Amino acid sequence: MNNTVAMILGLCLVALVVIDIQFNEAEYLILWGRELLRLIDWIAFWR
Repeated sequence: MNNTVAMILGLCLVALVVIDIQFNEAEYLILWGRELLRLIDWIAFWR
């Protein structure tokens, strides 16, 4: 992955976060945050 591709992916991610905050009141950010915490707990359990 070169710098150009990384920059495009980063800008897309930031744009998606801004759109989610703007139109959905950050519902998907909260959902994905909870799912990430569940995944971390599940991985820690099996470690």
